[in-house]
Amino acid sequence: MLKQATVRAPEGWFLDPSNTPDILAAAATDDDGLQGFGVVAFPGPRVTTDVHVKALLDQNYAKIDYERLPDTYLAGSKVYYLVGRDKRLKDTWDIEIGGTYGDLNYTVGFSLQGKSRAEREALVDSVLASWEWK
Repeated sequence: MLKQATVRAPEGWFLDPSNTPDILAAAATDDDGLQGFGVVAFPGPRVTTDVHVKALLDQNYAKIDYERLPDTYLAGSKVYYLVGRDKRLKDTWDIEIGGTYGDLNYTVGFSLQGKSRAEREALVDSVLASWEWK
């Protein structure tokens, strides 16, 4: 659990015991392979979703072919939404969602292997639907 928000991991997933109040990670193994998601939250200046996206794209340009989907909202806060296929692990999709809330910058990241588009969307939607700011 984060000190700034509450979010629920999918059923059957376990939380990483090394979590801190600012970094939350969860992982699961299923028949399709290793699945994971994490939340990183840190204080910082308010920046636009475009600034967040540029930083993520600059960090990952060699590893992931991201497509930016339309910005959306997470618990009332505007967020960017990136979906990309890992260039090395072709059956792995990375999804990055994030923005700024108050004085907090945050990213919710998923790495999902061997899942169909519908399965990925359902899993991500279930996690995001559980998100509540404190």
